[in-house]
Amino acid sequence: SQTETRQTVAYPDSLTDAEKSWLDAHPVIRLAPDPKFQPIEFFDQTGRYTGLAADIAAALEQRLAIRFTIVRCANWDDVIQRTKRREVDLLNAVVKTPQRETYLTFPSPYLTIPSVIIVRKSVNQELTLDMLRGMHVVMVSNYGYADLIRNQYPDLFIELVPELKTALRKVSFGMADAFVGDLATASFYIESEKITNLKVAGETDPPNVSGFAVRSDWPELASILEKTMATITPEEQSAIYDKWIHLSISPGPALEDFKTFLMILGSGVVLAMTGFLLWNRQLKVKVQQKTRNLEKEIEERKKTEQALVKSEELFHLITGHTSCLVSIYDAAGNYIYASPSHEQLGYQPADLIGKSGFTTILKE
Repeated sequence: SQTETRQTVAYPDSLTDAEKSWLDAHPVIRLAPDPKFQPIEFFDQTGRYTGLAADIAAALEQRLAIRFTIVRCANWDDVIQRTKRREVDLLNAVVKTPQRETYLTFPSPYLTIPSVIIVRKSVNQELTLDMLRGMHVVMVSNYGYADLIRNQYPDLFIELVPELKTALRKVSFGMADAFVGDLATASFYIESEKITNLKVAGETDPPNVSGFAVRSDWPELASILEKTMATITPEEQSAIYDKWIHLSISPGPALEDFKTFLMILGSGVVLAMTGFLLWNRQLKVKVQQKTRNLEKEIEERKKTEQALVKSEELFHLITGHTSCLVSIYDAAGNYIYASPSHEQLGYQPADLIGKSGFTTILKE
């Protein structure tokens, strides 16, 4: 039988015989999670109970060789109502409050998460709970932290909504001024829902401290859970926390951030344009210098060509009025110039160009 099988289990040494007998006598322990409390506890797309608190519960199940019976409720309000009617035996990752102590017993908490004030990014100042007076604050109904804040700040105007997603969207859409709650779940929803215009404006005190809560007529189970939790090493707990909790908010850019980006981009463009204009100016100076050098070179070439033309004209003038034979030969001994005086020998100067000077000599 199930009882006989359980009696062979090696329970933690810290449990008393009475506590071991109590477990044997209670094979069914009903645990009702918050169905939408990511990443602490929730039901995934396949309907499986998952999250940080689910991993803690699984670690206890393994040590106690038991299996919690998971009760799926519509929302957290439904969880609380069923717990009050004793349709649920155990809650996980809940905050201890005076209101809840009337029907629940709380072992030592195992989870501490910073609690924060979340506002739209257009808010330019850091905020405290005292500064929220006169503002429209939204929180999740039946959450223990909401009870704590209402107890400490009874004059705050707090609207209670059934879901965290609804609370954050009210702030995002300007239907509320601020949300107060734990950073882990808020950051998860802000990222998963891609809400880009929210930010943390301040941290509140006390932080969100939570753990198991047991129906008040089962103190034995509260003691068993506390003793078994003590067997989970800090390294095991850290591995579970690191798997699920990322205590940061990294939403996309809000309008103010976009304006800042545009200013930075504009400054970069101005710097780039300034650099380009300076470079262009330097290039223009270099081009002008090159142009002046080229113009000077062209002018000098023109002068040289003009000098050559005058020199050639003078040469022809001289050789054209002398009776002496004036000849110019290339390296092969061929005529490249013959003065008009060659006509005295019966040669037309033009006919000699390109011919061998030796042929002419022999002819003479």
